[in-house]
Amino acid sequence: MKFPSFYEVSQETQKALFRFPIASLCATIGTVLSILLVNYEPSETEIFPWIKSIGICLIGLPLFFSIHLYVEKNGIVSNKKVAFLLGGALILLFAFLTFQLHPRFETSTSLFRFFIWLIAAHLLVSMSTFQNKSEKIGFWQINKLMFLRFAGSAFFSLVLFLGLAGALLSIKALFEIEIDEKWYAYLWIFLAGIFNTFYFMAGIPDDINSLQTETPYPKGLRIFAQFILMPLVIIYLVILYLYGGKIIFKVIYQLGG
Repeated sequence: MKFPSFYEVSQETQKALFRFPIASLCATIGTVLSILLVNYEPSETEIFPWIKSIGICLIGLPLFFSIHLYVEKNGIVSNKKVAFLLGGALILLFAFLTFQLHPRFETSTSLFRFFIWLIAAHLLVSMSTFQNKSEKIGFWQINKLMFLRFAGSAFFSLVLFLGLAGALLSIKALFEIEIDEKWYAYLWIFLAGIFNTFYFMAGIPDDINSLQTETPYPKGLRIFAQFILMPLVIIYLVILYLYGGKIIFKVIYQLGG
């Protein structure tokens, strides 16, 4: 596994930024908000709007990443592309409004609702490129590629964190310079939110359709996707639809009353 150079990282960051702009924006906003949250240390009553906003960014990242992949793979441009992006924004707004039903984000209902949205958004990524039966080769290949890319980017992020954190500790010990412990949190948030995300997105091939070739794919991956991933996608989509129906029914009932 080759460790990326600084030039490679900068090039891939730029590539991901222009190719997946809305997903990149979600990652950047979420990272900045997380750093500010650590820096300001808001009180217990002030912390929940921060957590809700970061949670929305965590959902928006995979949601818009999957939309970017879908429109790119299917050659959707112009007004139709804008319509898909606006649709994603409306879904994100609906998710945010569901969080607002409870003043405290830490309630079990709010946390469960958040994780349902988060898992569904991530599962949507695996389904965003190849949906037809005739494209099953491409489906396995893109999911294998994303899994390996995620593992690689997570490993590189961890190595960078350990190396840079060790450098900060060395500076503190050797030069007796006081370093605020928050800098370790800042470093981890930046690597996890920016480096890990952009490096992962940059690894998606420009020509997604090229993955639809007769190349062997691991049997374990096929079993995982067919008998585990697909049922999970269906289950979470059903839960979201049912919950959306519950919200609509509740609003109609309140308006009628």
